[in-house]
Amino acid sequence: MAASVKVDNVWKWFRVYHQRAHTLKETLLARRSKYSEFWALKAVSFDVRPGEMLGIIGPNGSGKSTLLKCIAKIISPNVGSIEVKGSLSSLLELGTGFHPELSGRENIYLSGSILGLRRSEIDRKLDDIIGFSGLGEFIDTPLKNYSSGMTARLAFSVAISINPDVLLLDEVLAVGDEEFQLKCFDYISGLRRAGKTIVFVSHSLPSVRRLCSKVIWLEKGVVRAYGDTDAVVGLYQSHVRRAQSEQPGGKSEGSRWGNQKIRIVDLKLLSPDGEPVENIQTGDPVNMCLRFESDIEAEKVVPTIRIHSAETGACVTGINSFTNPDPKMFSVSPGKGQFVYRCRRLPLWRGQYLVTVGLGDELGSITYDWREKNFEFRVVPGTFEQGDGAFYMDGSWELEEE
Repeated sequence: MAASVKVDNVWKWFRVYHQRAHTLKETLLARRSKYSEFWALKAVSFDVRPGEMLGIIGPNGSGKSTLLKCIAKIISPNVGSIEVKGSLSSLLELGTGFHPELSGRENIYLSGSILGLRRSEIDRKLDDIIGFSGLGEFIDTPLKNYSSGMTARLAFSVAISINPDVLLLDEVLAVGDEEFQLKCFDYISGLRRAGKTIVFVSHSLPSVRRLCSKVIWLEKGVVRAYGDTDAVVGLYQSHVRRAQSEQPGGKSEGSRWGNQKIRIVDLKLLSPDGEPVENIQTGDPVNMCLRFESDIEAEKVVPTIRIHSAETGACVTGINSFTNPDPKMFSVSPGKGQFVYRCRRLPLWRGQYLVTVGLGDELGSITYDWREKNFEFRVVPGTFEQGDGAFYMDGSWELEEE
């Protein structure tokens, strides 16, 4: 199937001037001003096929919005080519093409004409645009009195009204209330089912994971990774945490404390056969092996494992040997060893997770070692589809007649 969007070896640079013009003469001679070249995009290549949604992630200043503007033909690349097949609609900056003194209704006609719609076409679509935006009672109010969320509703509703073959979105789903965001998600899912193509720039990794079939990670204009959504988002999150930990005086997600008389050396995830696993499938069995070194004889040692969402930091589950349905405490001798938690079926949906591990006593009065969010792993889709939330309930459906 031919690609709807094809980006081939695109480079884009801008001039960064080192001094401002203060007089008319300096302005007229600006061509002689000193400047340097800033490369916003460097050798970017990818394609997006009908029915796919590509997410673009990366830090501020990485070239994400520049790339979308090149695809939308707002600016042209210095090197390389971009092909777009079919009609294109873009929503790159909130309220672009809107006038604050005009009403919402008047701005629909203004923005629609910029998108290439004739007045008669806007007349036919007007009720649908207003209905989707949910701004009926405010549609004749001047835009300057709208909140940012109301403006986002109107802008998105106009952008999708042309039923484009290719839709470009830049952070617009981050604004607006939960109800409207869900409506947008449903609409985007419908576009994908209809074979439309979407390119989506966002800092919201949960939204990217939820919506996108592929992801590009841009960093300083360079493609750092391109491919499967879970894999690329996981690499990006790991990179961000490493960068935070390497900053002077900075902290990573993880921290550590305890008397260190028993030290946690590592956490390994193994299959029931003892083979290391990097990516675990939802519903698979896994052994969590907490390796340690001890300087002392200790009784009533309790190992703890807590699993957190890498996106929010929230704890999704926590277990220790003492509060288990089969309570256990362990005696430890000087030397090396490991505690093993045998999980029969991993109940987590796909995503990146951080792991906290700890060793203490049953009362919590002694902490030998506690490593907060020091480890991580990724869960990938299993033999069944992704559900909602953090974990799945292991059960089955039946229909019973009354």
